[in-house]
Amino acid sequence: MFFLGATPGLLVKSSCCGEGTVEVKCPWTVRDGQLCDLLREKSSCVSECEGSLRLKKSHRYYYQIQVQVFVWKREYSEFVLWTCTEIHVERVKADKEFLLLLLRAAEGFFKTVLLPELVCRWFTIEKENQPPAQSLPSTSAAANVARGNQPPAPSQLSTSALANPAQPKCTANVTDASLGQYCVCRGPEKGRMMQCDSPACAITWYHFNCVGLKKALKASKWF
Repeated sequence: MFFLGATPGLLVKSSCCGEGTVEVKCPWTVRDGQLCDLLREKSSCVSECEGSLRLKKSHRYYYQIQVQVFVWKREYSEFVLWTCTEIHVERVKADKEFLLLLLRAAEGFFKTVLLPELVCRWFTIEKENQPPAQSLPSTSAAANVARGNQPPAPSQLSTSALANPAQPKCTANVTDASLGQYCVCRGPEKGRMMQCDSPACAITWYHFNCVGLKKALKASKWF
């Protein structure tokens, strides 16, 4: 998955434990106290399990670590919590079942949200075409994370929805050449344009500038 990236704090390797990553966190709220004080915080990354601290699988740090392990093809990660008075080290192994759901969700988000926006400003243009009084509702998991909410646990992710992610609704931006409308911008015929050969495309003609092209593609088909 070329669109994924992850930067662990360290890469480690040993003859007894194999290859792993290291991720160090320094929680500011307990910088001069004890790590067990984190248990009183609602947004804590750890919970208590059999008298020890354990990283919550529902916390974004767990998501971060699992992606690091996957991207770097490692077997585990050493999760480190550090304060001025205490240190906690926990080995987190690669969670294949968790990763399967997480990677499907990431791929669906990339294909249906990020890529259309990067290529032709799909959602930006749609929002710009909305009347001033209207606004686009934000229902994505990404928006929730941006507001500081925790990401959904694996059990809350729909396997069927992730296996078949919704595609951008071309019908929302259907253009009409008879009205002089083309491209995702619904603008007039202007400058250099390219035709999409996909029979499922409801737009057909695109301005080079709108899809980020400077010259025609060499491929026989473009879709």
